Amino acid sequence: DTTAMNPQFHVQIPRAGLSKCHVVVSVVQQYDNAISAADNKKRHQLHPIGFAVYEIPANMTRLTTAFVTEHRPMDVTAHSCARETVTFFTLPPGDYMVVPHTQQPNCDAKFLLRILTDEQSNIWEVNEDNMVFRSINLEKLDEGMKKREGRQMLLKLLNKYPPELDPQALHKFLKTHWK
Repeated sequence: DTTAMNPQFHVQIPRAGLSKCHVVVSVVQQYDNAISAADNKKRHQLHPIGFAVYEIPANMTRLTTAFVTEHRPMDVTAHSCARETVTFFTLPPGDYMVVPHTQQPNCDAKFLLRILTDEQSNIWEVNEDNMVFRSINLEKLDEGMKKREGRQMLLKLLNKYPPELDPQALHKFLKTHWK
């Protein structure tokens, strides 16, 4: 019942690729090992964690409760109290949703998700507001960014800031340079 409320990560394996794509998915839960033995009772407990992988239609932005009820996941990892759960998949081109979860519903836990593919794939988090955050790939700029002013602005951005930019710095730059 609560699966559709979990964080969701869209994996898009391009349909141009004719072969299957090898995918490794890893979920690591936060574990505080800096606490002394005297404070051992305060240490974070490891939760039984896992994740599910759903094949989804290309136009779907977020899993819904109805979709989860009607469709079985392609794979669900066994819940493990280990710090990390990892699985290897071979997937054909298409769209997939990776949904990390704990064994107990409504149990919040911090985690690190890693998704590795051997084909160029698009991977992004879909947040609760159905907003999509995607990586900016400079090699595949859309038509609007190929315009001269867009290129100039992007070159200024690349020269002024480091390759990885936090949201506040990007927002400041865009407000300053984009009309």
